[in-house]
Amino acid sequence: MKRKNKSLYDIAMEKKQNKNLENNTQNLEKKSIIKLLVIILKKILTFSFWIIVSILVTIGTTIMLNEALRLDFIEKVKISLGI
Repeated sequence: MKRKNKSLYDIAMEKKQNKNLENNTQNLEKKSIIKLLVIILKKILTFSFWIIVSILVTIGTTIMLNEALRLDFIEKVKISLGI
């Protein structure tokens, strides 16, 4: 079999394609790290939000069920509203 010699153009195009592939790989690595950080931050914020909601619901339920706390809370709301 006869092997065809590559032209300078073909060699340059191969180098350019290899360089583009390397750049794309590096960009993907950077983007994937940023995506990972965003996902982790989102999960932390979501978890914190639900913990805060749970605490507030627990406090609200306690106030609504306990008569002494309920009356005290209503009195403080009236004072703060100036009623």
